Amino acid sequence: MRLWRAQRLQPLWERLHAASLAGMNFRDIYPATNGELWLLGWLAERSLLTSSPSVFDVGANVGGYSLALLERLPTARLYAFEPSAAAYARLEGALAGRAETFQVALGSKNETRPLYADSAGSPLASLHRRDLRRRGIEMAEMESVEVRRLDDLCCERAVDRIDLLKIDAEGSDLDVLRGAGGMLGAGISAIQFEFGGTAVDARQSLRDFFDLLESAGYRVHRLLPAGLWPLTWSERIEIAEYANYVALPHTGGELRATPVRPEDVELRIGREFSDT
Repeated sequence: MRLWRAQRLQPLWERLHAASLAGMNFRDIYPATNGELWLLGWLAERSLLTSSPSVFDVGANVGGYSLALLERLPTARLYAFEPSAAAYARLEGALAGRAETFQVALGSKNETRPLYADSAGSPLASLHRRDLRRRGIEMAEMESVEVRRLDDLCCERAVDRIDLLKIDAEGSDLDVLRGAGGMLGAGISAIQFEFGGTAVDARQSLRDFFDLLESAGYRVHRLLPAGLWPLTWSERIEIAEYANYVALPHTGGELRATPVRPEDVELRIGREFSDT
């Protein structure tokens, strides 16, 4: 076994590690290939969405995901949230009255906080001042934004149920869930959230999500291009690479993943090898 850990073999293990991450659907940011859009159809087919589902798009930026969702679920009642003034202006224009839009961030408490970004309207905008200097990116304070608790906002809007809570809050995903309060569990059918490098800057672990969601009766899965992989927490799954996770009510059964096409896997692995 000691020979396997030799210095000369480390480049091989690094490449196999990259391939393994790609195979587990890490680092794919594109909804068309990482399973985000597939999930919408899957939830509808499994009757986990109502005929006119209530969907919250938290961290909607300029509306790319919102528009794709409305194309696939035209009867959805969509609520889109974006705190950046520049991004929100584009979001409003893109949705053109097809959804309720809110120029607020969602979090664990009602407050005003600085929003940091590398440029106005950037998809990297975050309530956490991320340290991205190793990537040549400088995050500076752009503006002050309003932060609201999800449960308070739902009470004000008379929303008593959310079919899908989709979160892309650049390090604040956990705070969004904490702000859901009593909505967690019976009030929210499905939750999609991100975990990756932003969690390092936010000083969060994947275990924090598991503790909160499992206590509310959810089972956490890693999202695949065409499936869901159920997870049990251990240190081994604490991987600070971008991935999407899905929390569904724990029914005691296992979800079977739809097989991924071989060409999709080859494309993803090829992309990862080119990045190493």
